[in-house]
Amino acid sequence: MDIYERLREILDAHPTTAPKAKSIDEILRILFTPEEAALAVNMSYKTKSVSSIAKAAGLSESEAKQNLESMANKGIIHSRNKEGEKFYGLLPLIPGVFEFPFMKGGGTPMHHRLGELWEEYHHEALGASFAGNPTPLMRVIAVEKSITAQDRVHPYEEVKNFISDANYIALAKCACRVSVAKCDKPKEACLIFGETAEFLVERGLPVRSTKKKE
Repeated sequence: MDIYERLREILDAHPTTAPKAKSIDEILRILFTPEEAALAVNMSYKTKSVSSIAKAAGLSESEAKQNLESMANKGIIHSRNKEGEKFYGLLPLIPGVFEFPFMKGGGTPMHHRLGELWEEYHHEALGASFAGNPTPLMRVIAVEKSITAQDRVHPYEEVKNFISDANYIALAKCACRVSVAKCDKPKEACLIFGETAEFLVERGLPVRSTKKKE
């Protein structure tokens, strides 16, 4: 089996799915080198040490570390620090593989092509997978009660608690706005909290934000 198809199948096993389509094959080929894809298929969504991943892939630790760092810097896998050691794990397609590569900004031919492919993929396969069978990620549950559709703006007090309870905060470019490249609204619009924020800041993707003292 083609290494990119193997990687897609592993991503598809996540609840957010990665259904088969021509567009996702091209996306994975843009984001992962063949060597990175071959290493990624030996990983899991649970972060593991370099030595463990290298052993599973049949590589030296130095070769595995080089490819793991390359993927983490691109935002297509996750890394975390634990007791002075780096651990690495796969990211789901969304949120993760789609958003993180756009957080440094777009403007390059690669980003332009990725934006086109993600939009094509949503219409071709991913949107249907979210709402389709056999077990969709998003589905309607009948409660036999009419409701009024409306957007909800969180009150200041709730948002304040989100921020005060977070040990790490990052401000990132909106991947959706960057990928479409047709939005004139501010790009720095996404707040990210906790371990994910720390990982992204470490990789130079968003900017760390601090809490203003009262």
